Amino acid sequence: MEALFEVPTAPQDANLVAAAEAAPLWLLVHERTERGLNLELSRPAKMTSNGVVTEWDDRIIIGFLDLDGDLSIFDDPDDDTGPYNVTVEPH
Repeated sequence: MEALFEVPTAPQDANLVAAAEAAPLWLLVHERTERGLNLELSRPAKMTSNGVVTEWDDRIIIGFLDLDGDLSIFDDPDDDTGPYNVTVEPH
């Protein structure tokens, strides 16, 4: 199977690689319906050697995104005029 991303040729910082390997894996799970998308962030609890999730741990239900409605908020997502301003900082 061909790789999805290119393997970096530059040396990787060993501390960053170790931190990335120890970090929990979260997936954005979606289901497309006739009207839109059901969304959730989920953390696998068990996976097969082929990467198939067989059991879930934490699940954060985001809810339904109606694709028939007004989606103009996504036209320019970096315009800083929306009702939300969320600062994200690493722990």
